Amino acid sequence: LERRYIVRTFLVGAMLLFGAFTVYSLELERTSDLSVARTAAANCLVLMEAFYLLNCRRLDHRHGAAEGSNPILWLGIAVTLGLQLAFVYLPMMQTLFQTSAVGVESWLLTAGFGLMVLAVIEIEKRMRARWQGPLQP
Repeated sequence: LERRYIVRTFLVGAMLLFGAFTVYSLELERTSDLSVARTAAANCLVLMEAFYLLNCRRLDHRHGAAEGSNPILWLGIAVTLGLQLAFVYLPMMQTLFQTSAVGVESWLLTAGFGLMVLAVIEIEKRMRARWQGPLQP
């Protein structure tokens, strides 16, 4: 792998780690419920990865994160989110995975971390294009 891909991999990995642990800590402090905190952390990882998928449509900044039309991409994100909702809210899944239903506040917090990934990587793409030229597909 080229150095720039390795750097981006570490950057995204650090954001995933930071987001999941921050959400876990905040939810544990807010609710004092371990299963809610674990569920929120899992939700955070899934949402951050979904937002990062939008970044991956282009390796450079020539096009916006969600520009263009790719129905398979959107279908994949929709299926992933549907499965995540089942993971969180279906009683059978709650029993199997020891998850708990989470409220809107938790979803908004996790979505904020997803948006952070989207914004940081788009900024990184623009900065890299200025310094080194755009990534080649």
